Amino acid sequence: MVSIIDFYVLQKRPSKEGFDIVIGNPPYGANIDDLVSLYEELYPNTSHGYKDIYKYFYDFGLSICKNNGVVCYITPNTFLRQPRYGDLRRVLLEFNILQILDLGENIFEDAVVPVAICLCKAITSPTVTFFADLTMDITVNNAKNILNNIRFLQIDQECWNTTQNNVFIDNIRKTKHNEDILDNILEMKDCGFKYQRFNVGLSQKGKNDLAERLFYKPTSGRIEDERDIPILIGKEISSFYHSLSPQKCLRYNYETLLKSNETTYYNKKIMNEPIKLIWRQTAPYFIGTILVNKIFFGNTIQAGIIKEAYKDIISYEYLCGLLNSQYLRNIYEQNVKEGGRVFPQVKLEKLKPLPIVIPTKEERKKVEDIVSQIIDLRSKSQDTEDLEVYLNQVVNKLYMK
Repeated sequence: MVSIIDFYVLQKRPSKEGFDIVIGNPPYGANIDDLVSLYEELYPNTSHGYKDIYKYFYDFGLSICKNNGVVCYITPNTFLRQPRYGDLRRVLLEFNILQILDLGENIFEDAVVPVAICLCKAITSPTVTFFADLTMDITVNNAKNILNNIRFLQIDQECWNTTQNNVFIDNIRKTKHNEDILDNILEMKDCGFKYQRFNVGLSQKGKNDLAERLFYKPTSGRIEDERDIPILIGKEISSFYHSLSPQKCLRYNYETLLKSNETTYYNKKIMNEPIKLIWRQTAPYFIGTILVNKIFFGNTIQAGIIKEAYKDIISYEYLCGLLNSQYLRNIYEQNVKEGGRVFPQVKLEKLKPLPIVIPTKEERKKVEDIVSQIIDLRSKSQDTEDLEVYLNQVVNKLYMK
C-alpha cells in the first residue's frame, strides 16, 4: 500500500481543478508515530485529537477534490460520536455532508469493526444530510435486504454545530426552557485514587508490589489501623447503592510507603467533599449512587459535586434518580453506541450534555422521596423493582410536560 505521503507527492490530478470523486477504504489504527509531526504540518485541522491515519485521508481527500467533487469513504464509525474525533467532525461540517450510513460492527464475516460510509461534497454550503443508523438491524445474513430498503432520516447539517463536541447523532434533542445540561449543574471528574510508577521500561510494567504496599483486604471485616481509609471499587457500586463495607483499605501512611519512582494522585476537592455522586466508569451507562462520609474510591469510579449555582435548586437524591432513570439511560446509550464493547466505558463527555429538568419544589421532593426509599431498601437487601418502575414513570412525566 502506498503511504499517504507518497500519494500526496506522486499523485497527478486530471486537471488543475482536482478530482470529481475520491473513493476509498483508508487504513486505520496504524502506527504513525514517526510521521505525526509531518501529518500535523500537512493537516493541522485534523491533528487536534486522536492521531488516526484515516482522519488525514479525509482531510487529504477533500483537498484534492474539485469544487463540487465528492469524497466517499468507508471507515470505522468512531468519527461519528467519539470525543477524540471532534476535530474531524468539525472539518467535515465545513463541507456538504451528503450521506452517512452507520453500519455498526456486524456487517463483516471475518472482522468485528464498527464501520460507516460517508459521502461528502467539497463545497462550503451545508444543507441536509441523509442519515441512516443500521447498527441495531444489519448483520452479515440480512445485509442485502436491509441495504435495499434503507430509510434515511433527513437531518439539517447545521444541527451538528450545536451538539456536544459536534457529535453526529440522529436523535437531536433540543434543551427545553425548564432544563439545563448536566455539565452546568454537576462538576464531574475522573478523580479516583490512582497510583503508578514512572521511568519504567515496558518489560517491567506490572512487576512490582506497589498495590500490595498501599492496599489490603480487611480480615473478617476488620481494618488494621483505625486511621486506614476504606476505598470503594467499581464493582461495589450499583444503582442507588454502594457496599457499606468496602473490601479494600488504603493504608493511612501510604505516602511514606512510596519509592522514589512511584506516585499517587487523586482529586482532593471532590474526594474530601462530605457528600458526592459516584458512578462506575466501566459500564454501558450511568450506574451510580450517593456517597457520604470519608470513604475514598479507586480509579474505576467517577464522581461529581453539585455546583454552587444549583446547590439550593438541585439535590443529590434528585440527580441520582434522574441519572439512574430509563429515560436518561436511553439518551446516553443513543449518543454513545458502545453496546458491543466488552468493557464499555462511561464517558464524561457524553454525560455532560444530558438534559436535567429544573424541578419545582414539589417535583424535586417527589423524586427525592422515592430515591431515599430505594436507597434504604437497597441497604437492607430488599427488593426495589416496583419503586424503580414508579420512579421511571415520575421521571418520564417530568420530561414530557
